[in-house]
Amino acid sequence: MRAQLAVSSLIIFGIILVGLGFARLPYVITYDETVAIQTSRVTTVVETEAIVRTTTMELTEAFETTILSTTFSTETAVTTNTLTRVAAEVSNQTVAAEAALVTGPITIQPSRTLELSWKSNKTVDIYIAVGSYLNTSGWMLVGRGVIGSAAIPFDGEAEIYVITRTSDAAASVSFTAVETWPETITETKTTTLSTLLTTTLTTTRYLTSETTDTTSYTTEKPLYYVTTLVTTVTETRYPDLSFMTLMGSFIIFVGILFMVLLLRTLGKPVEKQ
Repeated sequence: MRAQLAVSSLIIFGIILVGLGFARLPYVITYDETVAIQTSRVTTVVETEAIVRTTTMELTEAFETTILSTTFSTETAVTTNTLTRVAAEVSNQTVAAEAALVTGPITIQPSRTLELSWKSNKTVDIYIAVGSYLNTSGWMLVGRGVIGSAAIPFDGEAEIYVITRTSDAAASVSFTAVETWPETITETKTTTLSTLLTTTLTTTRYLTSETTDTTSYTTEKPLYYVTTLVTTVTETRYPDLSFMTLMGSFIIFVGILFMVLLLRTLGKPVEKQ
């Protein structure tokens, strides 16, 4: 009987703890708190400010100067000269009527001209024959008379013979065979012309100067200061009783467990001796 009473008391105590955990009974606490208050007031002050002024002055100067101007001109001159070479010369040769006077061979270079000039005391015929064609069918008449001249141009290189004939009695003949060709000379000439020019040049300079002025003025500015205030704070707080609820539940569980064990023990019959 006493054991049941003790277990019942344990269960009731656990129920009371659970009830207090769910009830959350309030309590009041009072304490002093120091508060710092920042405030301000408007005051009149005199301030000084530096003002910097920058002045720029432009100076323009003009002066005369002499400049040497040099110009170059190029001229090209083309000059053509005629070059000559005596290829053959006969002086006072006697030519019989029955026999021609053959002079050669004379080699003529390409693009050149053979100029023949003769003089005789009687009329003569002047022929030329190219290469080995010395028979009469290959002769070419280039001139006839006591005095005369002829010019024969050749495109390619040739080897010729000069043939002199007369139909009279013996004639005294003199002739000259001259090879001529042009020569072109290109000459480039550069001419330098120097001229003195007088011109006016203008230069610009900038002068910068700075001046500093001090000015004073009166203005209103806020003046901040901090005051300390002690105040009493009263708070109503609620305790955190979750631990009490947990412990009360545990005690109830243990009490019920003991009660079950106790009832099982008391329910067994007593064996007689």
